Formats: sequence, C-alpha cells, structure tokens
Amino acid sequence: MKFLFTIVAACKLALAVENDWLLTKGDESTVARVKNECWNYGGDKICGLSLSNGLISRRFVVPDNSTQQQLDFGTVDILDQHNVSLFRRVVPEAQITIDDINYNVSTLAQEFHTGDDYTFAYCNRSSFHLTTNSDASSSFTYKTHTVTTPKVEYSFQPGTRFSPPDASWPPKGVRLEVTFENGDLMSCSFL
Repeated sequence: MKFLFTIVAACKLALAVENDWLLTKGDESTVARVKNECWNYGGDKICGLSLSNGLISRRFVVPDNSTQQQLDFGTVDILDQHNVSLFRRVVPEAQITIDDINYNVSTLAQEFHTGDDYTFAYCNRSSFHLTTNSDASSSFTYKTHTVTTPKVEYSFQPGTRFSPPDASWPPKGVRLEVTFENGDLMSCSFL
C-alpha cells in the first residue's frame, strides 16, 4: 500500500512539472501593464502603481500631494501569479555613494513596534505600517515618474549571446522611470 502511494505522488509531481511556465511555452501571451491601485496593509490604505507581467507583480507606493498620503516612493509588495506575496521588508530602492557619503534612494521605511520581528524572513502584515524617514538630507526623495514603452538604449542583435533568435528588440512591455532628487546635490533617475 505504501509503495502504491509513492508511485501516485511521483506521477502527480511529473504532471505538475510538465505544465511549468519556465519549461514550456505558454498558451497565452504575457502583457506587461501598469495600474493605479489602492491596497489595505495593516489597516492603512496605501495607493500607488502595480507593475505586472502576468508572472510576477511589484507594487509601489507613490506620493500624492492631493491626498493624505505623504509617503515617499518605494516597493511595498511583490506577488507571484497566484497573488502570493514574496515580499520580505521595506528597504530603500537603492543605495548610492557620492564622495564617500552613502545615500538612500527613497525615504520610505517600515515602522516597527516593540516586539516586532526585525528579520527579513517574512513581512509581518498584521503590524505593517509605513512611515517616512526623517533624515531626508541623506536620501534622494521621489520627484516624478513616467510610464512609457521600452526604447533602444544600446544595439543588440537577437540570437546572439544565448538569446532566442525570435526575441523582439527593443523588448515588449512597459518602462517605469522614476526620478529622485536631493535638494543639496542633484536628481537621478532609475529604471
């Protein structure tokens, strides 16, 4: 009886692998999209952009002076195609060093309370509250963003460097360009 159960489990696993999106060409074409949305995290309503390609989605909070939302730009969630969160913790979008001084790109931070778990193992949604880091002088803050189609930044020939010969160039999809600034220094854009 135990032997029969093992064979059935192995067959089910083989069928699951057969339909894996990474191993087989899908029936549907994947379309990249950007949507303006609002989400509820820890009792707080957070609004921003959702960037998705059908397999994975990334949610960004976007500052909005017309509402009460006075948060800086930043990633607040990453979801798989089944809407299961892969997100660990709110961190700066990037860190850069200029003249031996470290700067965060974004002042968005996760507010922790006594007893919270500070690890990166998972994101505790029950006490998920966002704040803005008060030290904006050592950070670049959100200025603006644009959503466009990808453009050719450099020459590339599909079929070279192990790429499929039928790959489109420039790639299909959307391009999210976000500009950050530091009043004392300059502004910079990240793709």
